[in-house]
Parts: sequence; structure tokens; C-alpha cells
Amino acid sequence: MDENTRPEDVLSQEILRKLKLATEAETKEDREIICEEVFCDITGQLDFIAKERLHVNHSGPVCFYEVLAPYYFQNNVAADTLLYFCKRLWGLPYLAPTFALLLHSRQLFLGDVQSGIKKFAALFGFLSQGVVLSPNRQHLDQLPAQARETLLAVVAAYTPYYTPPAAVKQVLEEFPSPLHTLAEGGHMPGEGADFLLGEVTDTISRVRTEQGLLTYLHCLKALGGAHHLKSLKAITRLRLQSELYSLTSPGGPYYAPRSVRSAALEVLDALFPMGRRSRRLVRLVFRILHPAEILGVVFFVLLLPVRVWSWASRKALGGVAWAVMVLVRPTAGASKEPSPHKVKSRSVIVSNLRPNTVYRVDVVPVSRKRGTGPFATATVTTLSGPSCNPTAVPGKAQQVKATPSSSRNDRVTVTWAPNSGGGNGCVNGYRVEGFDASNGAKVVSINLGRDVEELNVNGLIPGTKYNFIVIAKSNAAYSPEATVQSFTAVPLGKDKMSLSWQNGDPGICTQAYKIDAYQLKTGDRVIGTETGLSSYTLTKLVPGVEYAFTVAAVNSKGDSIPATAMSSTPKNRR
Repeated sequence: MDENTRPEDVLSQEILRKLKLATEAETKEDREIICEEVFCDITGQLDFIAKERLHVNHSGPVCFYEVLAPYYFQNNVAADTLLYFCKRLWGLPYLAPTFALLLHSRQLFLGDVQSGIKKFAALFGFLSQGVVLSPNRQHLDQLPAQARETLLAVVAAYTPYYTPPAAVKQVLEEFPSPLHTLAEGGHMPGEGADFLLGEVTDTISRVRTEQGLLTYLHCLKALGGAHHLKSLKAITRLRLQSELYSLTSPGGPYYAPRSVRSAALEVLDALFPMGRRSRRLVRLVFRILHPAEILGVVFFVLLLPVRVWSWASRKALGGVAWAVMVLVRPTAGASKEPSPHKVKSRSVIVSNLRPNTVYRVDVVPVSRKRGTGPFATATVTTLSGPSCNPTAVPGKAQQVKATPSSSRNDRVTVTWAPNSGGGNGCVNGYRVEGFDASNGAKVVSINLGRDVEELNVNGLIPGTKYNFIVIAKSNAAYSPEATVQSFTAVPLGKDKMSLSWQNGDPGICTQAYKIDAYQLKTGDRVIGTETGLSSYTLTKLVPGVEYAFTVAAVNSKGDSIPATAMSSTPKNRR
């Protein structure tokens, strides 16, 4: 072995060589034998000589996969090659556990980032708010040093993806350092800023999707002006600048799309305002000289006369009619005063009109030099019924009733009526949700059109009480995300836990609450469900075990930041 070759490189090359042999094997039996051999190799324990060569200081038993998993996380090329062979051999025995052992590090959250979804947001919320950023850092400090550093690295790497931009400055200030516990004088404001941004820099280089990169960049932009950026190490600052500058280039190594390039440049200007002009000048020069941009520069020069002529034409036309005055007045009624709307486009939306009323619309061109010109007139009649505001949240559905069917004992007919009050938002549909009244379990959730006022819910349990809600929907976004407060977890006997909470803002619509529970020691997920109530009782828990619970409010804007509570079930008495 070459003196400059790391032992981890040799082990990885041997694993990749065997997996390549498996893909080239002619029979399925030979492929299974090779995969079983690879699994036995990585689950074998290191002897004294192997620990010394791999610089493992742990005195207890250590397996090869525990050394190789961090290696594959740091080496993107080797990890991609391993993933390629795993995809080709997927379905064979021993391959799934081999993949899990070698590529398990942060794969859940990275999968969310690459796919542009937040399927594991509840799990990240528990790790972030319930452990790392919890006011009580006792659980974090009690972890072994290696496990504590790994947990902090995972949370730091994906904080920009799961954290709203408005809260990222607070996270940067409160994030702990893996080097010190509270007993050692740690947990000082801003001590983990360098560690967090270092992990974020490493993670950005692994993201390959436009949506994931834009989410990271928009969150990093919100860090502009944070005073803890001044305490970053020089190497961290340079690595972050280099990574962001690579994303501003239209060519390799990322070949980033235009939206990512623009966002990366805005992040550079926000985090490092010094040298902004020189940076943009250098970028412009390299962009002109870049092979991918030469053709665009040639077309720009050739089309420059056309652009100048188009600009001059618009200016000349603007001197004739630079705006349009739209006058709306009812043709009959008490008020004869017109309602003017000055616009610079060819269309305008006029709201808050009276229903079933005839209006005359005058369109008047306005010139800076010549004043008003000849106008055109049109007459329109508004529809009967109350008018609506397309930017307002719609009112609640009225006369909501749930009636058991006389023909089937597992059917309930839900009926409702539109809100007849004036000044409400425009309704474009309804959402009907039903819950078991005894445990809050959701039994139905369906979206319907705006003309539907009845729904038959089938497959229910006879003799069971259900609660139904009807939510009017519109194109207008609800006000801020719903929140949860006063979240508590109280044991009820040795295997039950009572969860209760309150809506953080009764003025914000909350459709349901998403509940997740985990064993604090192992991190195993116990339950994941939704309820329409403000309480929930968990059963069949293990006595004498500490659990962590999260509750997130759900509405049309998405899930809120989960609230966290921890409690232990009583131990069995002997």
C-alpha cells in the first residue's frame, strides 16, 4: 500500500471491487454469495492492528461499517459509486442492510432535500427543538462525545432547509458547539456559528436539485447582518465564499440554473458586503469570457440595435399615452361619483362592487404632454348575490349537519350551506374532514368543488360517534401558519400518556394537528397520526421509558414548527 493512500480508501476499493464482480456475475446464486460476503466483511470487528492503522481510539468492539460510514459521507465520488452498484443489485439478500450500514448517515434528510419535500420535518423538529436547541441542554450534554458531535452535525447540516428564514438568525446564535458542554463552560451565544456554517457548506456541495439549493440559499440570505458572522474562522469563511461563488458560475462543477446563480450572488452580497462591486465586475468579465456565454454575448451584440429601437419606440409611445384612466360608475343609483383606477397595463380588476348592478366603464388614455384623449365606453352588469373579495379568507360554511343514513348503518351524510354574509372571500371549493370522537383519528379528508353542498361518508363503524368539519377554501393564502402552545404530556398509568395543547392563535384557521412520538433513548418512532381535537391519549407504551412528543398545527399553508414535550411512563413495581 502506498504511503499516501489512506486505509479507508483501500477498504472502500475492495468493497466496490466485490460489488462490481457481483454485477458482472452470470447467475443469481453467484451474486447472492458475493453480497453475503460483503455484508460479512463490513460487520466484522476490527482487531488491535486494524484499530491502530485506522486511528480508532475506542476501547470497545468496533465494526468496519462504523469506520466506513463516515468515510462515504465525506467522499462523494465513492458514495455515488457505491450507490450505483446498490441500485443495480437491489433486491438481493444482504444488500439492503449493506446499503443501510454504509450510507445511513443523514440519508433521510438528504432525501428530503433532493426531492424538494419535507417528509421528515417532524423528526428534524424533534432533534432540533427538542434536543439541540432545547432550553434544557441536559439530554444533549449526557450523550457521548462522538454521538453528540454527530447529532449536532446532522442538525447543523439541514437547518437551512427545515428552518424558516425568519428564525435562522436565532438558531445561529443559540446553536451549541460540539467542543464544550455546559459543565465545561459551553453553551455561550454564537459559539456554534462556525461549526453550523461549516456543516452547511459541506451539505450544499451534495445537493443536486434546484429546489433544494434555492431553499438553502434563501435561508442563508436571511443571515445577512448577523454579528456572529464576524467570528467565523478564516477557513470557514473562505470555504463558504468559494462554494457560493461556484454556484454563481454557469459552467462546472455545478452547471447551476439561472435562478440558483442569481440566488447565490444575492447570498454573497448579503453575507459578505465588502467587495460587492469588485466581485460583480470580476464575475461579469469571466461570464463574457466563459465558453458557455460567448454565444449569448454574440447574440446580445447583434440584437443591440433592435433593443435600442424597441426602447426608443416605447418611449415615444409613452409620450402619447403613458397611462390609462379607468372610470367605473353605476348608471343608476344614489352615488354618481366615478371610481378612478389609473393603470399602465391593458387590464384591471375592480372589486367591492354592488351585486346585480349595471356599471358604465370609461377607459381614458392619459398623456403627459397632451392630457386626456378620446375615451371608450362599455356597460357591464354584476352578477346577483353577494360580491366577494378575492384576496380575503372565505367565511365559514353554515348549517353544517351530519345525518346517519336510513339505508346503511355505516354511512353518514354531511350537508352544509355557503356563507351568506357580505364581505367574505371568494370560495372556490370545500374541504370536508371527519374524526373519531373517541380518539381523534381522521376517517375522511376530501376536497370538493364550490357547487357541492353534500357528501356521503361510507365505511364507518356502526354505533361510533364522529365529528365532521367543513372548511371553505379560496385562492387567498391564510394568515401566518398556525401554532401550538401549552403542550403537555401526562402519564396515565404504566402504559398510557395523555397529550393536551392549545391553539396558539384562535384567529388563525387550524385544520388538524399532526402528532409524532419517539423513544428518547433509541429515537424509534412510536406513532405518527393526525387529529382534529386538542388532546390525544397514547396507549400500549413501554413502562419505565422516556418519550418525546411533537405536535404541529396543520392548515392550508402547511405545518407549523412542532411543539415538543417529554415525559416518562412509570416503571413496573415488583
